[in-house]
Amino acid sequence: MNQTVTDYLETNHIDSVLKLNILLFLIHHPDFRGSGPELAECSYVGNTPCFEKNLDDLCSVGVVERVEQRYQLSRQPDVTWSLHALAQTFEDPLTRQEILAHLDHHTVWSI
Repeated sequence: MNQTVTDYLETNHIDSVLKLNILLFLIHHPDFRGSGPELAECSYVGNTPCFEKNLDDLCSVGVVERVEQRYQLSRQPDVTWSLHALAQTFEDPLTRQEILAHLDHHTVWSI
């Protein structure tokens, strides 16, 4: 995995597989707008106790937006472009394994 991907993950606090899964779901469903529980159900993550905290973390760095208690992928062009680049990078099987290993190594376990 190149340093650009590592820097992007760290700068945007994408520090868990859960956050990555949320973003990948939203990237592949750009018109989705829903509550935390709706997003959890649609993305097959499950409504874990930390799910909405992770959504709030992603909102705080600007990659996800919350409008009237409904979450959606950021509409900022530079953010959208970067997230699509991350999704494309994730499609490569070897890089995917490197990203997952990086996240596993850096995950902070808190509920």
